[in-house]
Amino acid sequence: MQLVGRGDTAPHFASPFRRTRILEIDRRHRGQAPERGHSTSYNRKRYGALERETEIELARQLIAGEAEAFDRFVEHFRAKIFHYSWLMCGHREDAEEVAQETLLKVFESFDHLREPERVRSWVFRIAKNACLMKRRKS
Repeated sequence: MQLVGRGDTAPHFASPFRRTRILEIDRRHRGQAPERGHSTSYNRKRYGALERETEIELARQLIAGEAEAFDRFVEHFRAKIFHYSWLMCGHREDAEEVAQETLLKVFESFDHLREPERVRSWVFRIAKNACLMKRRKS
């Protein structure tokens, strides 16, 4: 670790990763290409695209009625729904309850999903409604 100053602000300790990230942002700001191998936005976009494809495929499998598809669906979405619920509700216990309610509601109403491409927004809309109902009740 090295001591790094940020202009007129107090110096702070920066890891090598942070230094690389700062240099990448600086190069982008000046209109230069980032160093080869340090493009994190490409990797994030690629990972997001793969995750989206996985979600769409899971939705299609559920619509087709595959037996183990819902287990994989729950495994994929459980942590995401819980994190979202925790941010919305503010309490861990409420978030756990809302996440469980959301997955149950998704299971009960999966036949209403018309477009598998929109499965993520559909699931999080159900989670949002469950959070709002939880707030109203408490």
